[in-house]
Amino acid sequence: MAIDVRNAARTEGRREASRIVHNLRTLSGRVSLEIYSLANQDSLTADAQSQLNTLKRNIAGNQEETASALLRLLKNSQAMSNEFAVLERLNPQRRIDIKPLWHTIHKVVKNSTSLFFQELQQKSIKISQSNCNYEVLIDYETFSAGFYYILENACKYSAHSSSIAISFVSDGVGSLVLSLSMNSLEVKCDEADKIFSESYSGEAAIARKSNGMGLGMFLARELFQISGIGVQFYPGVPTRNSFKEMAYAQNTLEITFPKAIVKLGLPPRTVR
Repeated sequence: MAIDVRNAARTEGRREASRIVHNLRTLSGRVSLEIYSLANQDSLTADAQSQLNTLKRNIAGNQEETASALLRLLKNSQAMSNEFAVLERLNPQRRIDIKPLWHTIHKVVKNSTSLFFQELQQKSIKISQSNCNYEVLIDYETFSAGFYYILENACKYSAHSSSIAISFVSDGVGSLVLSLSMNSLEVKCDEADKIFSESYSGEAAIARKSNGMGLGMFLARELFQISGIGVQFYPGVPTRNSFKEMAYAQNTLEITFPKAIVKLGLPPRTVR
């Protein structure tokens, strides 16, 4: 029995390692492509000064594309960091010593959403965020990685020309609820908890052939649970959307910070 458990653990470890290696290779390839979008590979094989001159010339001649490429590089860099966060925090044999600190939740969320501005713009999705001066006791990298996966799914499955509203509400007993309201792909009521299961994809996503590996929401919940943070999905009433005739709904996702890791911070400074 003990041998079977060890073998199962080794198999699971190899599977997880293979997934992470695959994702890191994919992300690394994207980084290279972004660089080569500024200057083709052949032009960067000369000496160091020639490389600099080529890039300077190309950047000066196409500043908008350069700025876009840098923002995509930043997002890919965060995605790579998330893979390491998963490896270091969810693998019991590798788990690092997590030391939570107090962070202003409004700023943490803003830092994450800014990585998706380009994707949101491409789909004509508007995103809004209410003010909040609460602080939460979290490991920044752990929470940011989990929230990244939430935002990635929100951007992917929200309807074109829609909006995502992020708000913060105290529940009256000391807990803080971070809420995302969005017009996104239909999720049936009996799928509301299943979408946080490993390898599960919603029926509508599968029908649309836009489903991935079914890991993003699962990893988000696992990462949040390290700090005692809860996450729930509340499906809305489906409506027919003209985009590819798919069913969408005004869905809500709530992330709950328990009272023990919440405190009221200083009010935001007024800029004169």
